Amino acid sequence: MDPFTISPFLFFVLVIVFLTVVFLFAGVKIVPQAEEWTVERFGRYVRTLTPGLHIITPFIEKTGRKLTLREVVLDIPPQDVITMDNATVTTDGVVFYQVIDAPKAAYEVRDLERAMTNLAMTNLRSVIGSMALDDVLSKRDDINDRLLRVVDNATDPWGLKVTRIDIKDLTPPMDLVRAMNQQMMAERQKRGEILQAEGEKQAAILRAEGEKASAILEAEGRREAAYRDAEAREREAQAEGHATKSVSNAIADGGLHAINYFVAQKYVAAFAKLAEAPNQKTVFMPMETSDLLASIGGIGVLARDALDAGCRRGLGAARTVLSGASAVDEYIAWLWEASPWHWFGVGGLLFALEILLPTTILIFPGLAALVVGALVIVAPGLDWRLQLLVFAVLSLAASVGWRIWFRRRDQPRDHPHLNNRSGRLIGRRLVLEDGLRDGRGHVKIDQVLWLARSHDGARLAAGETVEVTAVDDGLLCLRPVTPTHPPSPR
Repeated sequence: MDPFTISPFLFFVLVIVFLTVVFLFAGVKIVPQAEEWTVERFGRYVRTLTPGLHIITPFIEKTGRKLTLREVVLDIPPQDVITMDNATVTTDGVVFYQVIDAPKAAYEVRDLERAMTNLAMTNLRSVIGSMALDDVLSKRDDINDRLLRVVDNATDPWGLKVTRIDIKDLTPPMDLVRAMNQQMMAERQKRGEILQAEGEKQAAILRAEGEKASAILEAEGRREAAYRDAEAREREAQAEGHATKSVSNAIADGGLHAINYFVAQKYVAAFAKLAEAPNQKTVFMPMETSDLLASIGGIGVLARDALDAGCRRGLGAARTVLSGASAVDEYIAWLWEASPWHWFGVGGLLFALEILLPTTILIFPGLAALVVGALVIVAPGLDWRLQLLVFAVLSLAASVGWRIWFRRRDQPRDHPHLNNRSGRLIGRRLVLEDGLRDGRGHVKIDQVLWLARSHDGARLAAGETVEVTAVDDGLLCLRPVTPTHPPSPR
């Protein structure tokens, strides 16, 4: 067999295929989202490629600078700045900027980040150098606003929009910090001594007022007590006279019992004093007194017997209650161990209520009841307490799992708006501070400068009311709004 040879036609086809592949790789460009690429033809800028698929002329056109349209964070390195009152402060910051005009950012400045860093450092020295140290340490927001205005205006020819500048750190010299700390401590000590003196003064005044009020109240109390004592002695004398008169009348009427009553009362009182004597160790009691004590002891025995009988009745009632509780417990155990089909009945009842009521809460206990019923059929000897525990755990787990899955399912999976901050400006009306020349210019919204153009390229004058109709990669499209005037009265 003859060896394989390549014919001229096949060689021509292979060369054409190879050149086609090379042309495709050199001419087809895919630009990622939030980026813009510049196209150069023989070294000269011709157009800008936006995100998506593009075709350029191979070997004649090539991609130049690849710029991102996202906000870029740039750190300002620390530097020593001298304030207006000749104090040295070490400061640094951070700059947030965004490319809004890719050709200007690519060809109007070389080494964009270095230019931004040097511009921010020089303006930071200028702003802080025009302020006193106390203002620098206390008015950081004012410094940020002034830096933002100056740097944003300076970077406008570069096609940039500076959105935010923040001072990260302000560090005075250590000797100045020590002096400030001493000043603060002296000021606080002064205020503390003043407050202490005022407190002692107020406390002395309050103590004097309290002593005065206490003396007045004490005198009034003594006066009232003396008046009450006199009134009590008068009432006691009246009562004694009335009692003496009553006793005299009783004795005069021949009442012997009245005399015996008073004699017995005095006798008992004297015997009580005799028993309470500190040096008395032996007391001779009459026979009648011992009989009285014996009677009191008998009453104590009767009371103790009654108390024991009441305790026995209480224990019997408690045993009855416990026996009733054990009977209820046995009934519940018999009810739950009798048959597993009651679980299916409970599940069917819950499903019926789920159908009748507009909710999704009862379906999970219903499923748990069916599962427990099947488990009881598999294991007939399962304790009823364990059945209730399994039912509660399954119901709770099913409810929590359903809520977690439902929340995850309802989360949005696509994000059609990549620049929500710019999208929120659509439909907003504002008054132009500076007019748009040749249909293009800048507008300020919330202390931020935006690149703007009119929808038809017309010139818009200052003071005219316009409306934002669209936002294209940081470029605002404005449309003039015709003001409506109320009809004039006839």
